Amino acid sequence: MKVFMIASKDVVIRFRDRKGLMLMVLMPLLLTAILGAALSDMIGGDQNLMPKMTISVYSEDNGELARRLVDDVLQSEELKPYIKIKMLASSKEVLTSIENGKGDVGIIIPKDFSQNVFENRATKIEVLQDPGKETAGQIVSSIVTSYTNRAAAVAIASKEVIEDLAMSIPATQPSNDFQQIIRQVTAELQEAALSANAKVIEQPIGKNPVSGMQYYAAAMAAMFLLFNATVGAKSILNERSTETLARLINTPTSRGSILLGKFFGTLIYSVVQFFIFMGVTHFLYGVNWGEDLLQSILIGICYSFAVSGLSMAIAAMISSETAADVVAGIGVQILSALGGSMVPISMFPELLRKIAHITPNYWALNSFVDIMGGTSWQTLLMPVSVLMSIGLVSLLIGTWRLQLIRRRIG
Repeated sequence: MKVFMIASKDVVIRFRDRKGLMLMVLMPLLLTAILGAALSDMIGGDQNLMPKMTISVYSEDNGELARRLVDDVLQSEELKPYIKIKMLASSKEVLTSIENGKGDVGIIIPKDFSQNVFENRATKIEVLQDPGKETAGQIVSSIVTSYTNRAAAVAIASKEVIEDLAMSIPATQPSNDFQQIIRQVTAELQEAALSANAKVIEQPIGKNPVSGMQYYAAAMAAMFLLFNATVGAKSILNERSTETLARLINTPTSRGSILLGKFFGTLIYSVVQFFIFMGVTHFLYGVNWGEDLLQSILIGICYSFAVSGLSMAIAAMISSETAADVVAGIGVQILSALGGSMVPISMFPELLRKIAHITPNYWALNSFVDIMGGTSWQTLLMPVSVLMSIGLVSLLIGTWRLQLIRRRIG
Protein backbone atom coordinates (compact mmCIF):
# COMPACT_ATOMS: atom_id res chain seq x y z
CA MET A 1 0.00 0.00 0.00
CA LYS A 2 2.80 2.43 0.90
CA VAL A 3 4.41 1.73 -2.50
CA PHE A 4 1.35 3.01 -4.34
CA MET A 5 0.90 5.96 -1.98
CA ILE A 6 4.42 7.11 -2.88
CA ALA A 7 3.74 6.42 -6.56
CA SER A 8 0.45 8.33 -6.60
CA LYS A 9 2.11 11.28 -4.83
CA ASP A 10 4.77 11.46 -7.57
CA VAL A 11 2.16 11.23 -10.34
CA VAL A 12 0.08 14.06 -8.85
CA ILE A 13 3.16 16.27 -8.48
CA ARG A 14 4.13 15.72 -12.12
CA PHE A 15 0.67 16.48 -13.46
CA ARG A 16 0.63 19.70 -11.42
CA ASP A 17 3.85 20.79 -13.12
CA ARG A 18 2.45 22.81 -16.04
CA LYS A 19 5.83 23.27 -17.68
CA GLY A 20 6.58 19.57 -17.49
CA LEU A 21 3.09 18.69 -18.69
CA MET A 22 3.51 20.94 -21.72
CA LEU A 23 6.83 19.28 -22.55
CA MET A 24 5.55 15.75 -22.15
CA VAL A 25 2.13 16.11 -23.84
CA LEU A 26 1.82 19.24 -26.00
CA MET A 27 5.32 19.17 -27.49
CA PRO A 28 5.05 15.64 -28.93
CA LEU A 29 1.64 16.50 -30.39
CA LEU A 30 3.04 19.62 -32.05
CA LEU A 31 6.12 17.82 -33.41
CA THR A 32 3.97 14.97 -34.69
CA ALA A 33 1.90 17.42 -36.73
CA ILE A 34 4.95 19.22 -38.11
CA LEU A 35 7.10 16.19 -38.91
CA GLY A 36 4.20 14.05 -40.07
CA ALA A 37 3.18 16.70 -42.62
CA ALA A 38 6.63 17.95 -43.64
CA LEU A 39 8.42 14.60 -43.95
CA SER A 40 5.58 12.41 -45.19
CA ASP A 41 7.38 11.89 -48.53
CA MET A 42 9.96 9.77 -46.68
CA ILE A 43 7.32 7.31 -45.49
CA GLY A 44 5.58 4.78 -47.70
CA GLY A 45 1.98 5.41 -46.70
CA ASP A 46 1.55 9.04 -47.75
CA GLN A 47 3.80 8.87 -50.77
CA ASN A 48 5.42 5.94 -52.54
CA LEU A 49 9.01 5.13 -51.70
CA MET A 50 10.06 5.85 -55.30
CA PRO A 51 11.72 9.29 -55.26
CA LYS A 52 10.71 11.89 -57.81
CA MET A 53 13.51 12.76 -60.20
CA THR A 54 14.46 14.53 -63.42
CA ILE A 55 16.44 12.46 -65.94
CA SER A 56 18.51 14.27 -68.55
CA VAL A 57 18.74 12.13 -71.69
CA TYR A 58 20.89 12.34 -74.83
CA SER A 59 20.40 9.62 -77.44
CA GLU A 60 22.64 9.15 -80.48
CA ASP A 61 20.59 6.14 -81.47
CA ASN A 62 17.38 6.39 -83.48
CA GLY A 63 16.58 2.70 -83.10
CA GLU A 64 13.52 1.10 -81.57
CA LEU A 65 15.26 -0.04 -78.39
CA ALA A 66 16.49 3.45 -77.51
CA ARG A 67 13.12 5.03 -78.22
CA ARG A 68 11.16 2.54 -76.16
CA LEU A 69 13.56 2.77 -73.23
CA VAL A 70 12.64 6.43 -72.89
CA ASP A 71 9.01 6.42 -74.00
CA ASP A 72 7.70 3.06 -72.82
CA VAL A 73 9.90 2.17 -69.84
CA LEU A 74 11.03 5.36 -68.12
CA GLN A 75 7.73 7.01 -69.02
CA SER A 76 5.56 3.97 -68.39
CA GLU A 77 2.34 4.26 -66.43
CA GLU A 78 4.09 3.10 -63.26
CA LEU A 79 7.14 5.37 -63.50
CA LYS A 80 5.79 8.53 -65.14
CA PRO A 81 4.46 10.04 -61.86
CA TYR A 82 8.02 9.97 -60.48
CA ILE A 83 10.24 10.56 -63.53
CA LYS A 84 10.46 13.69 -65.67
CA ILE A 85 12.42 13.25 -68.90
CA LYS A 86 14.52 16.10 -70.24
CA MET A 87 15.86 15.41 -73.76
CA LEU A 88 19.13 17.22 -74.54
CA ALA A 89 21.21 17.71 -77.66
CA SER A 90 24.60 16.38 -76.51
CA SER A 91 26.35 14.35 -73.84
CA LYS A 92 28.06 17.55 -72.66
CA GLU A 93 24.66 19.11 -71.95
CA VAL A 94 23.70 16.06 -69.92
CA LEU A 95 26.85 16.37 -67.81
CA THR A 96 26.26 20.12 -67.35
CA SER A 97 22.67 19.57 -66.25
CA ILE A 98 23.81 17.13 -63.55
CA GLU A 99 26.56 19.47 -62.37
CA ASN A 100 24.13 22.41 -62.20
CA GLY A 101 21.51 20.42 -60.34
CA LYS A 102 18.95 20.69 -63.14
CA GLY A 103 18.94 16.93 -63.55
CA ASP A 104 19.13 14.21 -60.90
CA VAL A 105 20.35 11.48 -63.24
CA GLY A 106 21.80 11.57 -66.75
CA ILE A 107 21.49 8.92 -69.47
CA ILE A 108 23.65 8.83 -72.61
CA ILE A 109 22.54 6.27 -75.21
CA PRO A 110 25.36 5.47 -77.69
CA LYS A 111 25.08 5.36 -81.46
CA ASP A 112 23.76 2.09 -82.94
CA PHE A 113 22.71 0.92 -79.48
CA SER A 114 19.60 -0.88 -80.77
CA GLN A 115 21.42 -2.56 -83.64
CA ASN A 116 24.31 -3.66 -81.43
CA VAL A 117 21.94 -5.23 -78.92
CA PHE A 118 19.99 -7.13 -81.57
CA GLU A 119 23.22 -8.34 -83.20
CA ASN A 120 24.70 -9.34 -79.84
CA ARG A 121 27.58 -6.86 -80.00
CA ALA A 122 29.04 -5.14 -76.95
CA THR A 123 27.37 -1.87 -76.05
CA LYS A 124 26.34 0.01 -72.94
CA ILE A 125 24.31 2.99 -71.81
CA GLU A 126 26.12 5.54 -69.65
CA VAL A 127 24.29 6.62 -66.49
CA LEU A 128 25.48 9.77 -64.73
CA GLN A 129 24.33 10.58 -61.21
CA ASP A 130 24.55 13.42 -58.75
CA PRO A 131 26.75 12.21 -55.84
CA GLY A 132 24.17 13.59 -53.43
CA LYS A 133 21.35 11.62 -55.06
CA GLU A 134 22.75 8.12 -55.02
CA THR A 135 19.37 6.44 -54.57
CA ALA A 136 17.96 7.94 -57.77
CA GLY A 137 21.08 6.91 -59.68
CA GLN A 138 20.87 3.33 -58.41
CA ILE A 139 17.21 3.06 -59.36
CA VAL A 140 17.78 4.34 -62.91
CA SER A 141 20.87 2.16 -63.36
CA SER A 142 18.86 -0.87 -62.28
CA ILE A 143 16.03 -0.11 -64.69
CA VAL A 144 18.38 0.55 -67.63
CA THR A 145 20.50 -2.54 -66.92
CA SER A 146 17.45 -4.76 -66.58
CA TYR A 147 15.97 -3.46 -69.83
CA THR A 148 19.22 -3.83 -71.78
CA ASN A 149 19.90 -7.34 -70.46
CA ARG A 150 16.39 -8.46 -71.30
CA ALA A 151 16.64 -7.08 -74.82
CA ALA A 152 20.03 -8.73 -75.34
CA ALA A 153 18.77 -12.06 -74.03
CA VAL A 154 15.74 -11.99 -76.31
CA ALA A 155 17.94 -11.02 -79.27
CA ILE A 156 20.12 -14.08 -78.69
CA ALA A 157 17.00 -16.23 -78.31
CA SER A 158 15.62 -14.83 -81.57
CA LYS A 159 18.76 -15.82 -83.45
CA GLU A 160 18.76 -19.34 -82.02
CA VAL A 161 15.04 -19.85 -82.68
CA ILE A 162 15.42 -18.74 -86.28
CA GLU A 163 18.34 -21.12 -86.78
CA ASP A 164 16.37 -23.98 -85.26
CA LEU A 165 13.37 -23.19 -87.46
CA ALA A 166 15.55 -23.15 -90.55
CA MET A 167 16.80 -26.64 -89.71
CA SER A 168 13.43 -28.09 -88.73
CA ILE A 169 11.24 -26.82 -91.57
CA PRO A 170 11.18 -29.28 -94.49
CA ALA A 171 12.90 -28.25 -97.69
CA THR A 172 9.57 -28.72 -99.48
CA GLN A 173 8.01 -25.91 -97.44
CA PRO A 174 7.30 -22.89 -99.69
CA SER A 175 9.85 -20.13 -99.17
CA ASN A 176 7.21 -17.46 -98.70
CA ASP A 177 5.60 -19.48 -95.87
CA PHE A 178 9.03 -19.88 -94.25
CA GLN A 179 9.70 -16.16 -94.46
CA GLN A 180 6.30 -15.39 -92.97
CA ILE A 181 6.98 -17.71 -90.01
CA ILE A 182 10.39 -16.13 -89.47
CA ARG A 183 8.94 -12.62 -89.53
CA GLN A 184 6.17 -13.57 -87.12
CA VAL A 185 8.53 -15.24 -84.63
CA THR A 186 11.05 -12.42 -84.88
CA ALA A 187 8.37 -9.77 -84.37
CA GLU A 188 7.00 -11.52 -81.28
CA LEU A 189 10.44 -11.95 -79.74
CA GLN A 190 11.42 -8.37 -80.47
CA GLU A 191 8.15 -7.16 -79.01
CA ALA A 192 8.99 -9.06 -75.84
CA ALA A 193 12.40 -7.41 -75.76
CA LEU A 194 10.91 -3.97 -76.29
CA SER A 195 7.99 -4.38 -73.92
CA ALA A 196 7.87 -1.90 -71.05
CA ASN A 197 7.55 -4.43 -68.27
CA ALA A 198 9.78 -2.55 -65.84
CA LYS A 199 7.53 -1.87 -62.88
CA VAL A 200 8.08 -0.55 -59.41
CA ILE A 201 6.14 -2.69 -56.97
CA GLU A 202 5.97 -1.35 -53.44
CA GLN A 203 4.45 -3.69 -50.93
CA PRO A 204 4.43 -2.93 -47.20
CA ILE A 205 5.63 -5.65 -44.84
CA GLY A 206 2.33 -5.56 -42.98
CA LYS A 207 -1.20 -5.64 -44.33
CA ASN A 208 -1.54 -1.86 -44.46
CA PRO A 209 0.77 0.97 -45.52
CA VAL A 210 1.96 3.25 -42.72
CA SER A 211 1.57 6.98 -43.32
CA GLY A 212 4.00 9.71 -42.37
CA MET A 213 1.63 10.93 -39.67
CA GLN A 214 1.41 7.44 -38.21
CA TYR A 215 5.17 6.98 -38.25
CA TYR A 216 5.92 10.26 -36.50
CA ALA A 217 3.14 9.74 -33.97
CA ALA A 218 4.91 6.50 -32.98
CA ALA A 219 8.33 8.20 -33.19
CA MET A 220 7.33 11.10 -30.92
CA ALA A 221 5.67 8.74 -28.46
CA ALA A 222 8.89 6.73 -28.23
CA MET A 223 11.02 9.86 -27.92
CA PHE A 224 9.03 11.74 -25.27
CA LEU A 225 8.31 8.67 -23.16
CA LEU A 226 12.08 8.23 -23.02
CA PHE A 227 12.36 11.63 -21.33
CA ASN A 228 10.56 10.09 -18.34
CA ALA A 229 13.75 8.19 -17.55
CA THR A 230 15.45 11.47 -16.64
CA VAL A 231 12.31 13.01 -15.10
CA GLY A 232 12.00 10.05 -12.74
CA ALA A 233 15.69 10.23 -11.90
CA LYS A 234 15.44 13.97 -11.19
CA SER A 235 12.57 13.31 -8.80
CA ILE A 236 14.77 10.99 -6.73
CA LEU A 237 17.76 13.36 -6.90
CA ASN A 238 15.62 16.33 -5.86
CA GLU A 239 14.29 14.51 -2.83
CA ARG A 240 17.82 13.48 -1.96
CA SER A 241 19.16 17.07 -2.14
CA THR A 242 16.24 18.49 -0.13
CA GLU A 243 16.61 15.69 2.44
CA THR A 244 13.00 14.65 1.83
CA LEU A 245 14.28 11.19 1.04
CA ALA A 246 16.30 11.03 4.25
CA ARG A 247 13.22 11.91 6.31
CA LEU A 248 11.18 9.32 4.42
CA ILE A 249 13.79 6.66 5.11
CA ASN A 250 13.56 7.40 8.83
CA THR A 251 9.87 6.49 8.78
CA PRO A 252 8.68 2.87 9.21
CA THR A 253 8.54 2.60 5.40
CA SER A 254 11.18 0.20 4.11
CA ARG A 255 13.83 1.32 1.63
CA GLY A 256 12.54 -1.21 -0.88
CA SER A 257 9.01 0.20 -0.70
CA ILE A 258 10.31 3.73 -1.19
CA LEU A 259 12.31 2.81 -4.28
CA LEU A 260 9.49 0.72 -5.76
CA GLY A 261 7.14 3.63 -5.13
CA LYS A 262 9.44 5.92 -7.13
CA PHE A 263 9.59 3.29 -9.88
CA PHE A 264 5.83 2.87 -10.08
CA GLY A 265 5.35 6.64 -10.02
CA THR A 266 7.34 6.93 -13.25
CA LEU A 267 5.63 3.85 -14.70
CA ILE A 268 2.09 5.09 -14.03
CA TYR A 269 2.87 8.57 -15.35
CA SER A 270 4.44 7.13 -18.53
CA VAL A 271 1.48 4.82 -19.19
CA VAL A 272 -1.04 7.63 -18.66
CA GLN A 273 1.01 9.93 -20.90
CA PHE A 274 1.03 7.28 -23.62
CA PHE A 275 -2.73 6.72 -23.40
CA ILE A 276 -3.38 10.46 -23.63
CA PHE A 277 -1.03 10.83 -26.60
CA MET A 278 -2.50 7.81 -28.39
CA GLY A 279 -6.05 9.06 -27.92
CA VAL A 280 -5.37 12.66 -28.93
CA THR A 281 -3.40 11.71 -32.07
CA HIS A 282 -6.20 9.36 -33.09
CA PHE A 283 -9.00 11.90 -32.74
CA LEU A 284 -7.01 15.01 -33.73
CA TYR A 285 -4.80 13.65 -36.55
CA GLY A 286 -6.68 10.50 -37.49
CA VAL A 287 -3.74 8.27 -36.55
CA ASN A 288 -4.61 4.57 -36.67
CA TRP A 289 -2.60 2.77 -34.00
CA GLY A 290 -3.41 -0.64 -35.45
CA GLU A 291 -6.29 -3.00 -36.00
CA ASP A 292 -5.74 -4.53 -32.57
CA LEU A 293 -5.26 -1.72 -30.04
CA LEU A 294 -4.28 -4.24 -27.37
CA GLN A 295 -1.01 -4.75 -29.25
CA SER A 296 -0.14 -1.04 -29.08
CA ILE A 297 -1.22 -0.90 -25.45
CA LEU A 298 1.02 -3.87 -24.61
CA ILE A 299 4.06 -2.28 -26.27
CA GLY A 300 3.28 1.07 -24.63
CA ILE A 301 3.20 -0.55 -21.18
CA CYS A 302 6.36 -2.60 -21.79
CA TYR A 303 8.19 0.47 -23.07
CA SER A 304 7.02 2.47 -20.04
CA PHE A 305 8.36 -0.34 -17.84
CA ALA A 306 11.75 -0.13 -19.58
CA VAL A 307 11.84 3.67 -19.24
CA SER A 308 10.91 3.48 -15.55
CA GLY A 309 13.67 0.97 -14.91
CA LEU A 310 16.17 3.25 -16.66
CA SER A 311 15.08 6.12 -14.41
CA MET A 312 16.20 4.10 -11.37
CA ALA A 313 19.52 3.23 -13.00
CA ILE A 314 20.18 6.87 -13.97
CA ALA A 315 19.35 8.09 -10.46
CA ALA A 316 21.83 5.57 -9.07
CA MET A 317 24.63 6.58 -11.43
CA ILE A 318 24.51 10.38 -11.29
CA SER A 319 24.68 12.68 -8.31
CA SER A 320 22.91 15.90 -9.29
CA GLU A 321 19.89 17.26 -11.15
CA THR A 322 22.26 19.20 -13.41
CA ALA A 323 23.74 15.92 -14.61
CA ALA A 324 20.22 14.60 -15.18
CA ASP A 325 19.47 17.65 -17.35
CA VAL A 326 22.57 16.87 -19.42
CA VAL A 327 21.40 13.30 -19.88
CA ALA A 328 17.97 14.58 -20.92
CA GLY A 329 19.36 17.19 -23.30
CA ILE A 330 22.06 15.11 -24.94
CA GLY A 331 21.64 11.45 -24.07
CA VAL A 332 17.93 11.20 -24.83
CA GLN A 333 18.35 13.11 -28.09
CA ILE A 334 21.13 10.76 -29.21
CA LEU A 335 19.09 7.67 -28.34
CA SER A 336 16.06 9.15 -30.09
CA ALA A 337 18.05 9.83 -33.25
CA LEU A 338 19.63 6.36 -33.21
CA GLY A 339 16.25 4.75 -32.56
CA GLY A 340 14.63 6.35 -35.62
CA SER A 341 12.55 9.10 -34.01
CA MET A 342 14.12 11.80 -36.19
CA VAL A 343 14.71 9.96 -39.47
CA PRO A 344 13.49 6.46 -40.43
CA ILE A 345 16.11 3.81 -39.70
CA SER A 346 15.80 2.52 -43.29
CA MET A 347 17.78 5.61 -44.34
CA PHE A 348 20.66 4.84 -41.96
CA PRO A 349 23.93 3.25 -43.10
CA GLU A 350 24.32 -0.43 -42.19
CA LEU A 351 26.51 0.21 -39.13
CA LEU A 352 24.02 2.62 -37.53
CA ARG A 353 21.18 0.20 -38.18
CA LYS A 354 23.00 -2.38 -36.08
CA ILE A 355 23.84 0.13 -33.33
CA ALA A 356 20.17 1.18 -33.17
CA HIS A 357 19.29 -2.20 -31.65
CA ILE A 358 20.80 -1.17 -28.31
CA THR A 359 18.25 1.65 -27.83
CA PRO A 360 14.93 0.86 -26.13
CA ASN A 361 13.05 3.33 -28.31
CA TYR A 362 14.15 1.39 -31.42
CA TRP A 363 12.22 -1.65 -30.22
CA ALA A 364 9.18 0.41 -29.23
CA LEU A 365 9.06 2.48 -32.44
CA ASN A 366 9.48 -0.50 -34.76
CA SER A 367 6.83 -2.43 -32.86
CA PHE A 368 4.35 0.45 -33.14
CA VAL A 369 5.02 0.73 -36.88
CA ASP A 370 4.62 -3.03 -37.35
CA ILE A 371 1.33 -2.94 -35.44
CA MET A 372 0.07 -0.03 -37.55
CA GLY A 373 0.91 -2.01 -40.68
CA GLY A 374 -0.78 -5.09 -39.32
CA THR A 375 1.23 -7.78 -37.55
CA SER A 376 0.73 -10.90 -35.49
CA TRP A 377 1.12 -11.30 -31.74
CA GLN A 378 3.99 -13.69 -32.34
CA THR A 379 6.16 -11.00 -33.93
CA LEU A 380 5.82 -8.92 -30.74
CA LEU A 381 7.42 -11.57 -28.54
CA MET A 382 10.94 -10.32 -29.24
CA PRO A 383 10.35 -6.57 -28.60
CA VAL A 384 8.28 -7.35 -25.50
CA SER A 385 11.06 -9.57 -24.15
CA VAL A 386 13.74 -6.97 -24.90
CA LEU A 387 11.82 -4.07 -23.34
CA MET A 388 10.89 -6.02 -20.23
CA SER A 389 14.48 -7.21 -19.86
CA ILE A 390 15.81 -3.65 -20.15
CA GLY A 391 13.35 -2.47 -17.50
CA LEU A 392 13.97 -5.36 -15.11
CA VAL A 393 17.77 -5.29 -15.32
CA SER A 394 17.83 -1.49 -14.95
CA LEU A 395 15.43 -1.67 -11.99
CA LEU A 396 17.52 -4.30 -10.22
CA ILE A 397 20.79 -2.44 -10.79
CA GLY A 398 19.31 0.93 -9.84
CA THR A 399 17.55 -0.40 -6.75
CA TRP A 400 20.66 -2.21 -5.53
CA ARG A 401 22.88 0.85 -5.91
CA LEU A 402 20.27 3.20 -4.47
CA GLN A 403 19.84 0.88 -1.47
CA LEU A 404 23.56 1.33 -0.74
CA ILE A 405 23.26 5.10 -1.07
CA ARG A 406 20.20 5.20 1.19
CA ARG A 407 22.03 3.24 3.89
CA ARG A 408 24.76 5.87 3.87
CA ILE A 409 22.12 8.59 4.03
CA GLY A 410 20.25 6.82 6.80
